Amino acid sequence: MDEKAQRVKRNNFNSDDVSAADINQRLVKIASAVDDTFAQLELREEEVTPTTVRDELKRILNEREINKADGCPSLSTSD
Repeated sequence: MDEKAQRVKRNNFNSDDVSAADINQRLVKIASAVDDTFAQLELREEEVTPTTVRDELKRILNEREINKADGCPSLSTSD
C-alpha cells in the first residue's frame, strides 16, 4: 500500500463536511491500529478470532484516545 495515496479523492467532503484529507488520515490511523492489534495478539500467543481482534483493537484505539490529552494522535471508538 502506498501510504501517500489518497483513499478518498481530494477536495471531497462527506455528509458531515469532513474533508477527504481528514478521512484519509483516520483510515491510516485505523490501519496502523489493526496492524498493532495483530502484532500484540501474536506476541501474547493469543488465538486470533473476531472477538479477540475486536477487543484488542478497541483497547488500542481507546489508549490512543486517552493519550490525546498528551498531544498524541488518537482515534475514538463507537459501538
